[in-house]
Amino acid sequence: GELSKISKLVKDSWCINHKGYDFYSWKLLAEQYVGWNVLQEYDELIFANDSMFCVNPFRPVFEKMDSLDVDMWGLSAVDAVNIIEVSTFKEYLKKNKEEFHINSFFLV
Repeated sequence: GELSKISKLVKDSWCINHKGYDFYSWKLLAEQYVGWNVLQEYDELIFANDSMFCVNPFRPVFEKMDSLDVDMWGLSAVDAVNIIEVSTFKEYLKKNKEEFHINSFFLV
């Protein structure tokens, strides 16, 4: 019944208990359900994990990101080993840390 709630907003939807995580879900989507050939036809693709929720409107974020020349972006990033240091994002990037990565639960 949950998929019927979004049926007017999406082309298709699936609910499968495969016991995998974000990227495994998207791998199944691309390889078994939609197909890479179909996904390649789109200008933009959003991978969103339904275990997260948004606390602010998406419109300002998409407007800003649409104005930038980037191949991909995400809403959250993490440094898996840093638990002490506090800095701005620009300061952090100057340090060129290899541990930094964009989280997988919302990628565009």
